[in-house]
Amino acid sequence: MLSFRLFSHQGISCVLNVYATRPNAFPTDTTRIGEVLATETLLAVQPGTGGIEVLTPSVGADAVEQASRILMDRYDIDKIAAYSLLVRLAKGSHHTVAAAARRLIQTDPSSNPNRMAQ
Repeated sequence: MLSFRLFSHQGISCVLNVYATRPNAFPTDTTRIGEVLATETLLAVQPGTGGIEVLTPSVGADAVEQASRILMDRYDIDKIAAYSLLVRLAKGSHHTVAAAARRLIQTDPSSNPNRMAQ
């Protein structure tokens, strides 16, 4: 079994569990793939002020997609690696993945031409 923590907010924890029917069933890159699945799951269900809030796909997905493209361009990595990095950034800053994505977009000079001129 592999477990991926999605979020913990106001006493509510959410984890994505992946099960196998035999030992050593998961290949070595399963962790990266699991982080992508956890990210996609988190985009659908995120912590709200009163518990769990279901989001429409466009609310967080657009920001995550744009932030992933920024990371792919900046570090010359593939989409899975970009999602994985974004998940780690979110966990490290104790934000949701969508919030971490929006923060990355706001601070990236290539996504805001006016910041480059300053």
